[in-house]
Amino acid sequence: MRNKLILLFSLCLSITAFAQDGPVSFSLQEAIDYALENNRTVKNAIRDIEIAKEQKWETTATGLPQISGTVDYQNWLQQQVSLLPAEIFWRRSRHFYSCRV
Repeated sequence: MRNKLILLFSLCLSITAFAQDGPVSFSLQEAIDYALENNRTVKNAIRDIEIAKEQKWETTATGLPQISGTVDYQNWLQQQVSLLPAEIFWRRSRHFYSCRV
């Protein structure tokens, strides 16, 4: 059983070893362009520049005038009526006086 696993593992390794492409030849300018395009340091530097531009815009935007507004609409077809106890105006109890607001 162990021999079969070792054989299977080595077979898989040998198959994946041949999966790479053959050698690629570049001219000097193509090699420089390829190196600049795929270099991690260059990619990180480009990202840092983009982040710095965004942070600069955020700082600029905080200094710009800010606008805010609200809209409110109430459709009152009739004037609101509030019922007050009549005891406030007269000494009658259990009566209400209508007051327009």
